[in-house]
Amino acid sequence: MADIPEERSAGNASIPPQYIPVLSTKFEVEKFDGKGNFNMWKCEVMDMLVQMNLDFTLEDKPEDLDFKSWERINRLDCSSIRLCLVND
Repeated sequence: MADIPEERSAGNASIPPQYIPVLSTKFEVEKFDGKGNFNMWKCEVMDMLVQMNLDFTLEDKPEDLDFKSWERINRLDCSSIRLCLVND
């Protein structure tokens, strides 16, 4: 079993291992256009965020995460959600 790194770099910030996003898996969520079932879309997006280890970003910033790391992870979370929306 491989050792889990204590910290990983995010630009100039370091991220504790429990907050490192999982980006190696592709998720297919149908883009929401305002016409489909919003509640089902929302559940699928939440499932995607859980699988990516990004669901914690929907709550307050954890105390053990520095602000620079928090901003970087939040941008990743926001972009993941935006990619699930149609451009209109």
